Amino acid sequence: MTQPREGIPPDPIICLGSLNDKIEDRQMRREDVVPFQYFSGTGVENFSLPALNCMSTLGLSSLAHVGDSIYITTDSELFKFPIYSSQFIEIPIPGLKDIHEMTVIDGKLWLANTGMNELICYDPQTKDVSERLHLPEVEKCGDSEDIVDTYHCNQCFEDNKGELLALVHHVDGKQHMVSTASKVVNKLKKQGNGGVINTRTGEVMLKGLKGPHSARVLPDETYVICDSGFLEICHYDSNWNLINKVSTKGWSRGVDIGKEHIYVGVSETRKRYLNLFSGTAGVPNCILVYKIETFRLVHEIVLKAIEQVNNVYIMTPDIWRWIETFKKKTMSHTSNFTADTR
Repeated sequence: MTQPREGIPPDPIICLGSLNDKIEDRQMRREDVVPFQYFSGTGVENFSLPALNCMSTLGLSSLAHVGDSIYITTDSELFKFPIYSSQFIEIPIPGLKDIHEMTVIDGKLWLANTGMNELICYDPQTKDVSERLHLPEVEKCGDSEDIVDTYHCNQCFEDNKGELLALVHHVDGKQHMVSTASKVVNKLKKQGNGGVINTRTGEVMLKGLKGPHSARVLPDETYVICDSGFLEICHYDSNWNLINKVSTKGWSRGVDIGKEHIYVGVSETRKRYLNLFSGTAGVPNCILVYKIETFRLVHEIVLKAIEQVNNVYIMTPDIWRWIETFKKKTMSHTSNFTADTR
């Protein structure tokens, strides 16, 4: 992947990553994974927090800031990190499975509990789960061992009208699965009914996407979504009409919006899928940087020490204060290495 370099974007960036979920897709050892990485404003030096390296069996999936604490999820756990402390605690929520995104709405944390077809609202003030919103059940059909009825909901977010929406891989709630690796291509080709649904009414707001991730609302109340399976990031107006789409050259997941740039995480294509996603064999784990006004690709940062990108965040002053406090009080020096920027 090459593109013109127009100076390095000024925003310091955090990347959360992990091993690949399926054992057959893994090439790294867990101890070699660095799930929390951050870049200075130069975008060249890559730092990590060694105290977080051993969290979970896979890595880290999402991060949020509420009040005086930072919250981080693994695939099945939620942790609270007070900003001015080295201490952290696990928040016990039963039934967490395959957490993808965590969204802050009105000071509450909404977790996409993807593996359980539900959205969970956790209130940091009351320290309780205030709502568990199960997506509608659908009728099972066929061999129960081959059919998994799931929306694969990986995020919830508020639209510009205040409606709570869910980003899903299957707007009809049915995901057809196959049990043999030789048929994995057929399984993926059946996708393409992903999109956005209203969690309260069930209305389908957007469909026709393939494995979508990371819906974000821009300052002008338009939307961007990673149409991951089609290797694109799409820009929609406030009524979900497509404005533009640009290539990500690989499977995208994780987006944040700066004043001048859009940051998009892209994962290296898994071995089993290389024959499906032609032309992606040389695409590394990376963060792509687009100009927000034109959606033109202007920069790329290649990532090391992860197998997949789960989320990308612009670092805020409060998160920076937490990092500085956490790394000092844990008595672990911050490791750093040089990233490959292009």
